[in-house]
Amino acid sequence: HTTHDTRHTTHDSQRMHDAVIAVRKSELGRSLILPDGNEALPLPGGRFARVITRRDWRDDEKTPVTQQTPDETRDRTRRAPQDTMRRALHEESAVHDQRAEESSSGLAVIG
Repeated sequence: HTTHDTRHTTHDSQRMHDAVIAVRKSELGRSLILPDGNEALPLPGGRFARVITRRDWRDDEKTPVTQQTPDETRDRTRRAPQDTMRRALHEESAVHDQRAEESSSGLAVIG
């Protein structure tokens, strides 16, 4: 697994969070916030789509609560290798990690 410098990640997440909150507090942003805190996305023809909004933005949290990470298809470091041996090692490592996580959470490991 690749380790990331969490100082940059935390700083970048806070900057993005603050920018989203600023947009939501703007006149235009406030006009698109629905009563439940989610957002309305204007569509052609005068229609709107309801956009499910992250809890930390919806609840105007001071710091990010939701931690977003790319899935395997979007994160090159988590993507399965293409050659046979590396792919087999990657798959076995994923199974091992899953079992370790289940064991530490108290869930039964079957198989």
